[in-house]
Parts: sequence; structure tokens; C-alpha cells
Amino acid sequence: MKKPIGTIISKNRAQEISSHWHSGQWSALYSFASSKSYVEDYYVDYINEIDKCIPFNLKQKSELYSLKRFFEYKNWESSNKLC
Repeated sequence: MKKPIGTIISKNRAQEISSHWHSGQWSALYSFASSKSYVEDYYVDYINEIDKCIPFNLKQKSELYSLKRFFEYKNWESSNKLC
């Protein structure tokens, strides 16, 4: 897996965006927004939920793409950590 390129938003900003875009109380983004904890097992769920939200508005797309890059980076980071 390649390291995501570009600016990675802060965990606080990722939490804020997740709180605006989650799809309900039981969703992966809601879980992240509530706890600010990245869960490796939810990676695919985070990405799928973000992909379902991508709107037509350019500002909103930019916000969601930055959130997606954040989770891609966290996934890369967790898969490349030393034991």
C-alpha cells in the first residue's frame, strides 16, 4: 500500500467532518466522531460511507476527500507500524 499524498487533516478536523457526514448512530463515521478513535477493522466502512456521501458541491467534495485521505493515511500508518 502506498502512502497517501497531500495534506492530511488533523484528527480534530476529521472528527468535525465525520460529525457532519455520518449516516446514523451505528455508522463508522459516527463512531469516529464520538470517540475520535480510528478502528482498523472499520477502514472499509469509513471509506464506503464517505463515498456514499460525495455531493455535487465542490466545497463539500473537498471536505469529504480530505476526510477520505485522513482515513487512507491512518490505514497506511496502521499497516506500516513496527511491532
